[in-house]
Amino acid sequence: MSDLVEDGVEERLIKVEADVAHIRVAVGELKSEIKDVRGEIKEVRGEIQALRTEVRNELTSLRDVIATIRVDMVMTRVWMLCTSAALLGVVARGFHWI
Repeated sequence: MSDLVEDGVEERLIKVEADVAHIRVAVGELKSEIKDVRGEIKEVRGEIQALRTEVRNELTSLRDVIATIRVDMVMTRVWMLCTSAALLGVVARGFHWI
């Protein structure tokens, strides 16, 4: 009977060792996949940082364009006021108001 128990225990031990070997292989594969994912995450972070820098540069240039447009609008208003004043001066001279 003890031989029968020992044979059963040995068979179970062999089976457990085989299962542990499979688990080790699976854990090793998971570790390598995690390393790959970490590398991909680093690449994505780099791409995001590059895009962030590019967007900042675009926003800066957009701000410059908007500032230029504002200056142009003010200059246009001044030009329109001067033109209106000149036209009023001509009309006043024509009607002998001046």
